[in-house]
Amino acid sequence: MNFWTRGFSLGAALLFPLWVWAQGQEALIRKNLSDRIPQLPKIEEISRTPMNGLFEVRLQTNELYYTDAEGNFLITGQLIETRTRRNLTEERENKLNAIDFSTLPLKDAITLVRGQGRRKLAVFEDPNCGFCRRFERDLPRWMTSRCTCFSTRCSGPTRWKNPKPFGAPRTPLPRGWPS
Repeated sequence: MNFWTRGFSLGAALLFPLWVWAQGQEALIRKNLSDRIPQLPKIEEISRTPMNGLFEVRLQTNELYYTDAEGNFLITGQLIETRTRRNLTEERENKLNAIDFSTLPLKDAITLVRGQGRRKLAVFEDPNCGFCRRFERDLPRWMTSRCTCFSTRCSGPTRWKNPKPFGAPRTPLPRGWPS
């Protein structure tokens, strides 16, 4: 057996038990948390954190929790690395919630370019929503941006049940109602 074959065999022999241990650790955490907290949404992923003995638990709802190696404790909150002052929880949530801009249905949107338009911003707004109108009014004061507006109607209880695309004919109001 040559030097490289022996080295590879030794490395595989040392790493395989660690891989098996990590798989068993994840199964133990899943089992303990599911048995002890049955109302907990489905666990999507369990991964190690930079802190020894602490694991990140990502639920089906994209919520992040932390637990020990056996699932005896469930911790909620922010994990901050003090040396670099990085909020690891916020970084992870940003990564999980990121949306690729190219996957948005741009053909259904209105694009407004302010300045050189270096920054891209996607806005989902309701033309009947006062907060949306205020946001749109304040938008030009921001730095140069390329704002892609997706119009949707969702304000008011009836519009949640029967959403209509922007530009659809209005339903006539009952007689006697102010227009």
